[in-house]
Amino acid sequence: MLKSIVKVVITGNKIANTRRFSYGNEFFDLKEKVVPFEKLSNMISIIQMKKDAAFSGDIMGLAYDYLIGATLWDFVKYDQIIRTLKNKQNEFMELYLTLGEIDMAIAIASFRESLPLYCTPAFSEEHVLQMKQIYHPLIDESVCNTINLDNSCIITGSNASGKSTYIKAVTVNVILAQSIHTCMAKEMILPYAKVIT
Repeated sequence: MLKSIVKVVITGNKIANTRRFSYGNEFFDLKEKVVPFEKLSNMISIIQMKKDAAFSGDIMGLAYDYLIGATLWDFVKYDQIIRTLKNKQNEFMELYLTLGEIDMAIAIASFRESLPLYCTPAFSEEHVLQMKQIYHPLIDESVCNTINLDNSCIITGSNASGKSTYIKAVTVNVILAQSIHTCMAKEMILPYAKVIT
């Protein structure tokens, strides 16, 4: 788990590095969240390097491992790290959640970039579903359809005519509209709804 903590701190530092990227001070608050954990990250890295050196089979690494084992240095440092983490648990979770939100935003932006057509949905209090040029995201060169639904409906047609694909396109878009605010359509208006299939 300590390796994961180091990775979170390193990732936060990389994103907050305004000299490396050209987004100015967009992530200044992220830098403030990373700073309290930089010393902790260095302590964890030192312990990990010493363990890796001992496992490498190098004579110096083994001798160093015995020396550290005799003084219990790594246990003392480990205890310090755990106490520090307990005292800064809320601050670490804030950092972790901020990085998660950035990661999620990048994933959604990449998904949107891959789509030939998308929109952000509009939510309505009325029980009306309006979709213009909706399509299924997993079908290449799919046919766009429009739906205006304010009541129940029955979808009929011959075998292999696209009924299931049409229904799946509607449900996938309703789910994505409410989760990542992205629809594969030109326009979409819907109420907040639970999809049951």
